[in-house]
Amino acid sequence: MPRFAVAMSVAVLMATLLLGVEAATWAAAYRLLGALLDNKLAMLYSLSAMTSYGHVNLFLKAYWELMGALEALDGMMLFGLTTAFLFSMIQMVWPLGSRQRHNKTCVAKGFQRTGHAHERNYQAGRQIRPKSSLLRGCGSESMVHGKQCRPSN
Repeated sequence: MPRFAVAMSVAVLMATLLLGVEAATWAAAYRLLGALLDNKLAMLYSLSAMTSYGHVNLFLKAYWELMGALEALDGMMLFGLTTAFLFSMIQMVWPLGSRQRHNKTCVAKGFQRTGHAHERNYQAGRQIRPKSSLLRGCGSESMVHGKQCRPSN
């Protein structure tokens, strides 16, 4: 578990820093274009627009309003991509220990993982019926961490 905590903490910190750099880039653009007159206000507006927080009493002139809307769209996309990235990190880091426990459980029961093809069939609603009495134990009780087992050869 410490490996998971360290990996996820580093990933979240890096993602937060990158989102902060993105907000600072937008704030610098507002300043360079003259849309906002103060660095602090530009950063505050940028963070507000990027997160769609919207409770800041800062408004861009009508000429720059589309730029604020584009930043809000960019922020939604970035937060979605960051969420997907963190979710994939969880999938990569967390099951490392549970994968070993799953394999030990399957081997103890005389089964081994069937792999991705069986999981796709299971998700599509196609159930594979057991053809021998050896497969009777391969039911919901052999589903460990979402992985199905099959008899070993």
